[in-house]
Amino acid sequence: MELGTMYIFVKDLEKSVRFYKELLQEEPLYANDDRWVQFSNKIALYNKNYDAKLIGKEPDDRFNQAYIADFYRDTGTSKNNIVVFNFVVEDLKMEYGSLKAINIGEVSPLK
Repeated sequence: MELGTMYIFVKDLEKSVRFYKELLQEEPLYANDDRWVQFSNKIALYNKNYDAKLIGKEPDDRFNQAYIADFYRDTGTSKNNIVVFNFVVEDLKMEYGSLKAINIGEVSPLK
């Protein structure tokens, strides 16, 4: 398993792009409207408000019901402190079985 891209959820995409340009000392490689901006090959910024607007306008045209349900699921935490890790694997079913076999209890953020 290899880390593909890490998506950092941000509240203000424009402000976050300025911050990460300064921090990483690099320009974004790619941008998809106001939805996400890719820095390097491992870090991207994701603007969840972009999807919220689309779901409100045309939910069935772009998103399946599972995504919409998860999108609105209340995790009890701010939606501005979420990071999603995308991993690249050769065999997803095999990797899922391997990870499922590891019993480390519930993983929670450091406090």
